[in-house]
Amino acid sequence: MRKNIFLFYLYRIFSRLYFHLPILFVYFYVSGFTVFYVEILLAVYGLMIMIGTGINKVFIKTSKHRKIMISIGEVTKAAGLFFLLIANTFEIFLIGQILSGIGYGLTAGIDSSILEAILSPKEDYKREESNSASYMFIAGLIAGIVGSVFFSYNQEIPFIFSIIASFLAFVSILMIKVEMDEDTIQNHKDIQYKPTLKERFWINYYAITRAFTLASFVGFLPYFFFTIVKIDMYYFGAVLSLFTLSAFFSARYIMRINELLQTTYLLSVTIGFLVISMILFSLSKNTSLGLIAITLMGLASGGVRPLALIHIRTIQPSFEFQRIVSSSMEKKYGLWNSCLLLIGGYLITIISFPRLMIILSGTYLTIFIIIVLRTFVFKNIRNKTNSNISQEI
Repeated sequence: MRKNIFLFYLYRIFSRLYFHLPILFVYFYVSGFTVFYVEILLAVYGLMIMIGTGINKVFIKTSKHRKIMISIGEVTKAAGLFFLLIANTFEIFLIGQILSGIGYGLTAGIDSSILEAILSPKEDYKREESNSASYMFIAGLIAGIVGSVFFSYNQEIPFIFSIIASFLAFVSILMIKVEMDEDTIQNHKDIQYKPTLKERFWINYYAITRAFTLASFVGFLPYFFFTIVKIDMYYFGAVLSLFTLSAFFSARYIMRINELLQTTYLLSVTIGFLVISMILFSLSKNTSLGLIAITLMGLASGGVRPLALIHIRTIQPSFEFQRIVSSSMEKKYGLWNSCLLLIGGYLITIISFPRLMIILSGTYLTIFIIIVLRTFVFKNIRNKTNSNISQEI
């Protein structure tokens, strides 16, 4: 049992060794593409995530099927990275992003059910989920710094390292032993699930917050640090890895903090951190303020996934339902992320980076206020109205 858990940890670590991620924008940019075309390539990745999650929703029925799907996803990711490595035209870069996005989509939102399947009843899912997620952030942190340093010597090395990491993730997940849960096969087709209002809130919170943070991290902040601040590539990954480091601490401790603070307060803090960070970026043209801003953005980002998944699990403990919800979360995230990259990529060339960050901060805050109003305020108004009508009847 512990061997399976160890292999699961290895899978999560290897699957997040994205040595190429912090330098991906720069890689496309120095390949001769304009900012808008770079953002198109990044946006395609998000759209392909939606397709990948749609595929895994159709074909996976048991834990064993999910393991196979994750394995296929890792191979597909590696194939996409290979195309990025050898690309010399926009079309080949596009193929690489398509395969990489589909590969990630095939794996998204289903590894947690593998963890549940290999845990004994006495073992704590929350603890293992939180701990393994923390190691994912550490892996991403180290990979980002290492990839950036090697990129300054040879642009191909980060992609080669990422391909090797995908292969190791592929091997790790295949070595995990899971039973074929036949009951899930029989009941899979019968499940018709419509999220509750609270579940919709957490789905939207995850998708929108993650989209705004990661679209900024992947598509806009590299532009800021590379073209405006002009940080040396040797330190580029270390600077961007501040996002990952602060996200790690947030993911690691957010559930403990949630035991001390009400969820409402915790949400307000994370939302506030994200909005403030984007405003700081809009005011900054120097490294120091940029470092503070990217740290705040990482703190806002890190707790999003554990906070959303744990609260969804509290509402609906069935892992089959959680799989469906996770798939919906990743689809919405992919759509929002792609839209933000495309619109932001266009705006950044005509209105400047600072104004873009102001627009993003205002848009995020407005969208979140609308979600809160729709989920809680309007619901209470409808309930009171229906109650009054019932009393009159």
